[in-house]
Amino acid sequence: MSRIGPTFAEEIVAAGLAKLPISWTDAGEIHGYDDLDPDDRAALDAVMAAHDPDRLLPQPTPLEKLTAAGLTPADLRAVLGFPPQ
Repeated sequence: MSRIGPTFAEEIVAAGLAKLPISWTDAGEIHGYDDLDPDDRAALDAVMAAHDPDRLLPQPTPLEKLTAAGLTPADLRAVLGFPPQ
């Protein structure tokens, strides 16, 4: 693999491999690969083969950003001038 992009961790989780004792570099080096059993290695190989290093993580919506910043829906309604529910 030449490079590992920002979606690789999500792809590892989606494949059910989140508990593997591995780490990686952006350059594509997988640490711990040689210590995996053959089934885990094959599953990781499949994720790596399908990985698109240029794919970006989805960007949060404005509402998700506000919620992450600690605003509740009631706070947002108040800021926008809507009556409380």
